[in-house]
Amino acid sequence: MVPFMSKTVSRGSSAPPPATLDALRSRIDTLDQEIHALLMERARTVSEIARAKGPTAGATIIHPGREVRVLMRRLEAHEGPLPASLVAHIWRAVIAAACHLQRPFDVHAVGLAAPDGALRDLARFWFGFEVGLIDSADGAAAIAALEAAPGDLALVPVSAPGDWWSALSEDGVHVIGRFGANDEPLGDILLLGGALVGPGPEAVNVYRLIFDGDALLPEDVEPIARRTNPAGSAILAVSPLSPDALAAAWGPADGPVSIAHAGRYDPDLMSAVGNPPAVCKE
Repeated sequence: MVPFMSKTVSRGSSAPPPATLDALRSRIDTLDQEIHALLMERARTVSEIARAKGPTAGATIIHPGREVRVLMRRLEAHEGPLPASLVAHIWRAVIAAACHLQRPFDVHAVGLAAPDGALRDLARFWFGFEVGLIDSADGAAAIAALEAAPGDLALVPVSAPGDWWSALSEDGVHVIGRFGANDEPLGDILLLGGALVGPGPEAVNVYRLIFDGDALLPEDVEPIARRTNPAGSAILAVSPLSPDALAAAWGPADGPVSIAHAGRYDPDLMSAVGNPPAVCKE
């Protein structure tokens, strides 16, 4: 015997009705509570980390290499309608606030008061509003600020006048990021850290090269700033080569060269972030 089934059941009308607007808003309220609770728990954990580190006067609080890994994991896991740039901004603001909670720091920026506001937008996009912004007159002033406050950061256009970049070093003020290399009007901006800021991610290295004459640079070396005088040439360059590999690539026929490591950064980070208005501003 075949049991009787009504037309209503056979048509699959048991699907739940669409959620009402009030129900959706209630769900948003619940999600907001959960997100806020997790943010508070994250902040408490950061405070525990600070206590575990002990006195922070000489401690490394900002770890750019780890920050990039955290952000890249979030971007790789991201899906849905939210722009990747918004996700990056949210997480960058959270990370910067967490570092600031452990030890306050400022960002010194050359060109902060420019009428187009592009550099200020970039700084707020990357660091949020908890971190202080200080206008620096030029690259040399920004370097001096980081030497005086080695836990601070700086944003300096590569095009800033003078050879301010000649003061960069692996153990002192060093490069930890690069923004807008191919974008206008922002231009090529280097993110610098003081001596108490950890190294950038292991991807592309930044070098100061000093040599005689007009020697040809090895392949895989991109010059981004240059100073030439009768004593020789000095170049700020980026390359995926390690210091030893770069020295080996500099042939004997090219003459002697002084190679100083000046930092490192991840060139793939901004392509993963997308095109935030702070970096590609009309």
